[in-house]
Amino acid sequence: MARAATIALREAGFDVVDMGNAPPYEREESLVLDRVGRPEWARSVAEALRIPASEADPDSTRLVDVTVLLGADWEPFIAEDSSGVGGSDAP
Repeated sequence: MARAATIALREAGFDVVDMGNAPPYEREESLVLDRVGRPEWARSVAEALRIPASEADPDSTRLVDVTVLLGADWEPFIAEDSSGVGGSDAP
C-alpha cells in the first residue's frame, strides 16, 4: 500500500521522501497529518490519495511537511488526471 500511495503522490507532483510501516500496523482509517502548520498541504495530499481525513499534529523532528497513515479503508487506484494537484506551493 505504501508503494502505491508513493507512486500516486509522485504522479500528482508531490515529493515523497520516505515510506514504510508505522505502528500500529493495523490501522482501520487512513489519516493525513499536517506536521508544519500548513493544513492546506495536508488537505491537498489527502485529496490526491482520496483520504477524507486530515488533522494537525506538529512535529518538527520528523523533517517533513505531511505524514500519511494508510489504513485498511484505503484502496490503491490509478490516477485519472492530476492536473492542478501538487503545484509549486505544495509540499
